Amino acid sequence: MPNYSTRLGLVKPLGTENIAVGDLNANADRLDAAIGATVAASSSPPSGSAAWDGRFRLDSDTGKLYVRRSGSWRPILIGDGGVQALTGSLNLTGDLTVSGALSFTPTLNTFTPTFVQGFTSEGTSPTKDGWYYQIGKMVFWGFRVQFGTSVVNNTTVVLNLPVAAYDAGLQTSVGSWIFRATSSSHYAGTLGTWAAGATSCSFSGSWNGSTKDDGRLSNTQPGGIIAASALSGGGFYRAA
Repeated sequence: MPNYSTRLGLVKPLGTENIAVGDLNANADRLDAAIGATVAASSSPPSGSAAWDGRFRLDSDTGKLYVRRSGSWRPILIGDGGVQALTGSLNLTGDLTVSGALSFTPTLNTFTPTFVQGFTSEGTSPTKDGWYYQIGKMVFWGFRVQFGTSVVNNTTVVLNLPVAAYDAGLQTSVGSWIFRATSSSHYAGTLGTWAAGATSCSFSGSWNGSTKDDGRLSNTQPGGIIAASALSGGGFYRAA
């Protein structure tokens, strides 16, 4: 009985055996089939034997390229047209050099803007929307609050961040804000981390109409607001 190679199952006659032409031809066919990527339909990829580990597969219907590792087929980021979608995470060590366009769709998360202090009530039937993307340690975010009637604001306004920021010290910038307090009064400024831990931010640069814009948004700056007033903002920052 001959021996067989581990990966391709090539016939290895014993030293005492005669060499059969059929075995030589079968070995040649196996070697020929193993060169390059194995072409198969995406619905029926080669499976089973660990001998497939380290080999390539090209889908005949999608043009996508895979490599077999640890018993499963892993996508390679090239394919028909030079581009292939990646589902899941891509972990890189070092630099990524791209020639041409690199596009991806991160997960869009939503959150409800909540005030730590300041607006203890946003009034009757307020509208509150918030969203953010987190890509590694970078957070891109935005929010909007449209107030109802009978708003209650009793101190400096502080808003919870969707994700805790890197704690580089108080008033580290995390974005900007704009506030329509009345139909003719609009204000804007910078969002800065409020306290140690960097889980919230305050609204710097408010103005009450008579003094310079060096205060935070509060119950006195810029003063009273009307129903349907809107406060929005956002930006980007480094996560904790």
